[in-house]
Amino acid sequence: MVKKIIPCGRSSFELVMANTDKRPLLTWENAKILENMTNSKVL
Repeated sequence: MVKKIIPCGRSSFELVMANTDKRPLLTWENAKILENMTNSKVL
């Protein structure tokens, strides 16, 4: 589960995930896809 999305640079985001210390990076394009899939405002 995603707890938080943090802007990281001009075109990427860092995801803070629940139950793990890993923080994957998400490109701007994939953030838009995530926004459409979840019907929420990410950006």
